[in-house]
Amino acid sequence: CLFELLHSLIRVEGGQGHTREQVTEPTCYEVLFCTSSGILNHGGASAEVSLNIGKRLAGLSLEGAERCSTGLSLQNAKASRDQDKQMIDLCVVSHMGSFEQIDMKLRNYMRSALTASREAANLDFDHVNQQLDALDRSASGSLPHLLGSRPTGVLEKVGALDVAPR
Repeated sequence: CLFELLHSLIRVEGGQGHTREQVTEPTCYEVLFCTSSGILNHGGASAEVSLNIGKRLAGLSLEGAERCSTGLSLQNAKASRDQDKQMIDLCVVSHMGSFEQIDMKLRNYMRSALTASREAANLDFDHVNQQLDALDRSASGSLPHLLGSRPTGVLEKVGALDVAPR
């Protein structure tokens, strides 16, 4: 919802179109992208869900919003009543300066959330790879050496070949 996003940005950024760097007093608010699989910003959502949301914001249409040349434009968001749409549009322009500003802020927050999601997924992949490597190391230490562990004088059959120790 555009109206909820606007109010979240106002709380996070401390008012009239300020960036985080311009806010002098810290706030305890964040713009979070929450899904049933977790919070994107905290790396809790699945990589697939994170990518799909990012792709939608990068240009595919959302409910009531149409694609513009630079991707998603919140200016085309719809409201259930025309009176609400006019009020929300006035609030966006009043607090953000323009729809381009709120579009840019949304993209920046999503970019940051996607970075957190990617980093979390990379850590998960690295962890699984380390576990696989550890299993390989422990398995290779417990396997008998093929030539060195054979008792002398014993003839073994390998496939169709007879192999004798040297």
